[in-house]
Amino acid sequence: MAKVVIHFGPPKTGTSAIQKWLVENESALKQRKILYPQHQTDSNGVSSGNATAIFNNPKKDKPRHARENKLKLKESCQLNNCNTLLFSSELFMRKLPELAKLYPNARFIGYIRAPIDLLESDYNQLVKRHSETNAFTENDRSADWQLDMLSTLIDDIGLDRFELRAYCPEAFLNGDLVADFLNTVRPGLESLVKDNTKGVNPSYSLQSLEFKRWLNQLSLERTIERDIDKYLQSLTNGINSYSLLAPDEYETYRKASINSLTQFNSKYPIAGFEHLLNHVTNKQQKPFVQQSISDDDFTHILKGLLNSVSGASTGLKEALSQSNVLANAPQRVKLAEALLNN
Repeated sequence: MAKVVIHFGPPKTGTSAIQKWLVENESALKQRKILYPQHQTDSNGVSSGNATAIFNNPKKDKPRHARENKLKLKESCQLNNCNTLLFSSELFMRKLPELAKLYPNARFIGYIRAPIDLLESDYNQLVKRHSETNAFTENDRSADWQLDMLSTLIDDIGLDRFELRAYCPEAFLNGDLVADFLNTVRPGLESLVKDNTKGVNPSYSLQSLEFKRWLNQLSLERTIERDIDKYLQSLTNGINSYSLLAPDEYETYRKASINSLTQFNSKYPIAGFEHLLNHVTNKQQKPFVQQSISDDDFTHILKGLLNSVSGASTGLKEALSQSNVLANAPQRVKLAEALLNN
């Protein structure tokens, strides 16, 4: 039976960068007897990984569907003369108990990110992909939610099944996340990484974040929303290095993160923990900014979007016509309508 390695993220730990490399180097992996089932990536290299190789619908599939796919994957592994099946998807995190039963000998690889780093990155992702409309100060999601969830999962499945690694550049093998991941899958694989400097799925600029947060009040078709996300993520102008935490709050979260990570590591050892602890202790906060966008920046982004995203004009007109008074910056409706009707 082939070995099974399952990478479950968690979210906001460079999963898209790992998956992009794996997809682009499928042949090289096969030459080393590792089968990584293919999946699509978007124009920015972002994907949900290959969860659908196991689950036709990761959110709804029943166990029997996964068992049927397991047989197909076993046959595919044999046909390709491979001895290892490799999977990667953040969707696996909530499916780990089921996966542990489906593949009793599987290894689970996950990266541990400092809660203080996750807090702002996670909020950015909520705005980007999960229709968040609240300001950062109104977001009450715990910074420790990943550690809390993983604690429960590891206790349920067993620590011996997990390989937990520190998510910070100082802890990565050769300072490279992909090289670090490949070495964890199988020592020596890191030699396949040549030039891996381009990032994948970066956070929005402050202007893109605020534009998308306003837009999240509207009901848009999923395809248009995805294309808008790609466009906003491709923008490089604006404020890209920023923090939404006031400096005194940042220091409070720094201390809390050190305590949370230390407690977690005492029970669930993290490879590279000392590097992670030093990273949190010594990291400089990015410049603090107020969460806002000027009318000029809003108009500039909207103009570019209308010129770049097919169907955006029609979709926005329809969405605005169906919306009641918008709670977040309702005066921008007039700006948007003026451009849309021009």
